[in-house]
Parts: sequence; C-alpha cells; structure tokens
Amino acid sequence: VLVRDGIDFEMVPGIPSAISVPAYQGIPVTHRDYCSSLHIITGHKKAGKEYDIDFEALVRTKGTLVFLMGVAALGDICSSLIAAGMDPGTPAALLSRGTQACQRRIVATVGTLKEEVDKAGAITPAIIVVGEVCSLAEDFAWYEKQPLGGVKVLLTRPKELISETARELRSRGADVVEFPAIKTVKIENNEELYKAMESVNQFGWIVFTSPTGVRIFFEDLAEKQIDCRKLGNIKIAAIGGGTKKELAARGYYADLMPEIADGDHLGIALAEECRKTPGVKVLIPRARIGNKELTEHLQAAGAEIFDIPTYDTVYARGEIVDEKKLVEDGEIDYCLFTSASTVKGFAEAIGQTDYSKIKAICIGKQTEEQAAKLGMQTWTAAKPSIKELIAKLEEVHGGINS
Repeated sequence: VLVRDGIDFEMVPGIPSAISVPAYQGIPVTHRDYCSSLHIITGHKKAGKEYDIDFEALVRTKGTLVFLMGVAALGDICSSLIAAGMDPGTPAALLSRGTQACQRRIVATVGTLKEEVDKAGAITPAIIVVGEVCSLAEDFAWYEKQPLGGVKVLLTRPKELISETARELRSRGADVVEFPAIKTVKIENNEELYKAMESVNQFGWIVFTSPTGVRIFFEDLAEKQIDCRKLGNIKIAAIGGGTKKELAARGYYADLMPEIADGDHLGIALAEECRKTPGVKVLIPRARIGNKELTEHLQAAGAEIFDIPTYDTVYARGEIVDEKKLVEDGEIDYCLFTSASTVKGFAEAIGQTDYSKIKAICIGKQTEEQAAKLGMQTWTAAKPSIKELIAKLEEVHGGINS
C-alpha cells in the first residue's frame, strides 16, 4: 500500500519468534554438534486441505524445524514427519508465550509430543520446534534461573521515575508492566514560592521530601533566574536516597538525611537540629498534600516553617495495558508500591476487585498500611529504598517458591 501510494517508509528489522522464543527456552536453533541448518515453516493449513509441504525434503535436511501457527495441527505435523522417515524418537518441543514471564516449555519427542501437550494443555501463542537441539533445553535454560525469572511485576511509580526501577527489575529477569498510577503536576505561576526564592538566603534549612520536589524547585529557580549561589549558606535536608541522588545530580549534597526515609523520622532528625537555632526559618517545597508529622515536629522545635506546595499528585490511568484484566486474570505475580499515593492511584484505576489476591511489596510502613486497608497481602522493605524494595521482592518470591 505504501509503495502504491508513493509514501516513504523505513523497515525496522526485528528478531523473529522462530529464533527468539527457542533462545529464551534454552534451545539454540543451530548447534554445530547437532545440525547446520534452520527451516521455518508455516504450520497452519486451510480447513479440509492437505499440507502443501514437502515433509520428506524437510526430514532429509537433518536441520532444526520450526513450525509457526501449528498448534491446532500438531498431531498432523508430527505424524507427517514420521511418515516421511523421521525417527519418532527425535526430540521436539512446544514453546508457549515465549519471552514472557508465563512462558512454558513442553519437551518430548516427535512420537510423543502430541500426547504430552494434550496432557498439559496447549497455551497459545506457541511454536513447535523439532530437532536434536531440543535436547539441550534443560542444560541451556537460563531465563527461569534468574532471581526474578518467570515473575510478572506491576510497577507503580510516577512516570518520570519509573524507568530506572523497571530496568533494575528486568536485569533480574522480571517481566515488568509499567503502570504510573500517579503523576505529578507542577503548580504554575507559583507566586508564594517565587517570593520565598527572592529572599531565599533568609532560610536556615531547605527540606526536600521527594525527587520531584527537587526537580521542580530547581526548575523554578532557573525560570526566575535566581542565582544558585544564594543557596550557599543554607543547609539541605533530604528524606531519602532517591531525593539525595536527585540533589547530587545538581551538585548539591544533603546535610541531613534520616535513617528511615519517611516524614516522621525526617521531622524528628531535623527538629533536633532546629533546636540549636531557635526561630530558624525552614523552607519546605513539596507536594500540596504533605506529611503532617514533619511540620508538627518542626513547630514543636520552635522553627518558623514555610511549607509551600510546588506540585499536585494526581491519579493516572493506564492508556495501553488493561491492568485490571491482568490482575483479575492472575497474570500479575506481584505489585510494587513506592508510596501510599501509588496504592491509592492503583485502587482508583483498578476500581472494585478482589484485592486479597494481590501480593503487594511496599516501600514503607505507610505504604503497607494503605495496601492492607484494601485487603492486599503485604510485605515491606527492610528500609524505604528501591534497592531494598527489590531485595524484599526477591526474598518473598524465593520463599514462596522454595
């Protein structure tokens, strides 16, 4: 159609399922000790028609045979190969949902594969592989041997923070569904913040409670052309490792960070410092709905607080993947929650469902409390960090499967 209508186009070559799916199941389609050729065949045939395939020629190649779209005709394919002279004891495999966490592998022989598939039940989409290389599947299997191999994870984070965490999970073998259950919306024309920035050197402390808070603060600083050297004598407090990292990326290093990354512990630690300077002014640029414990601790310490909202947290819905169906069909093994607001956003998007089926891995106690309110099965990271969150997932998954 494109050629006919004179429209320019570009071909982006992909890796075909005939090669990628066996590779994910430990089957090399060629191996110098077993074969020297690969043959890809459409296994589908029209109803009432005979195969237009030269099975005898395929058998003579002594190569690996990959049949696409052939599950419904599995019996006919195997019997045709045997009738054409193939040894019934030749290894063969049915590979279902390749490269996904739910992939399955049934390895047998050409003579027994149909029977084994009937026993186990065929799951489509699937391909059929015939040849001696199928005998290598157990030895060369690698995907399921990864710490999170075969695990499908629903990851809920704000969109701008989700990719790095997803990359960490995938490096451990997880099949990740990225679901930004919340998104942050910057407050525009923020006169209250601009006023504070103009005399920013009046503050003894600036407190950042999220990476988003850091990003938006410095964006506004640049937009108003306020010289960052004005921050020179101000001490900086960060709630946790992610916020600390976001600051470091801009050349700023936190003077204070609590051992436990939540507003309560940040407030306790910072209040102790504020008592050393009675009446110290503290700037907190953060989400409109912020942690009350933080400001309560600082007020008790006699600090003058400028708690200024710089962004709103709103719930987001998936635009491509039907997360509700994945959850209800039992295709999601675990949900990872990085804040109480991501739990709320998830529930807002999913709506009514049986939450008791959901295994929730939570970054902290407040997140766990929110998940538990919905009836989810919950586990909490030893410390509120992405590293510890992933470690808890590996621990829980290892325990369930041991």
